[in-house]
Amino acid sequence: MIIDIPGDAAASNRKMVKVEFLLPRTTGAGEAIDMRYIMGEIERIAAREGGATALKAPVEGLWAKGAGGEIEKDQHVSFFTVIDITGREQSIGEHLLRLKRQMEEKFGQEDIFILASEVQRI
Repeated sequence: MIIDIPGDAAASNRKMVKVEFLLPRTTGAGEAIDMRYIMGEIERIAAREGGATALKAPVEGLWAKGAGGEIEKDQHVSFFTVIDITGREQSIGEHLLRLKRQMEEKFGQEDIFILASEVQRI
């Protein structure tokens, strides 16, 4: 749901998506990924999308293997970008899937966790 906030009409007519990424600190084989390599990826996305914000790294994730399974721990770098999708709504999903596949290959992962949600800039 987008909140109706009075103000700049041009800004409120823009369609924006916040895309959050969790990049792993280790490959699928358990090898450490150099932080410079991860920062290079964040900088690449910042250059392409107009900016990116990395949160304090690393963040720790917990996940269960199967229902009621053993808890696994891993470390990630969390960052996000906000993309103006006005006029390109139909292609943003394809763009994000391509980006996801590239990152999975680059970082040796079965799955890179990416979330996208519509946002309104105030």
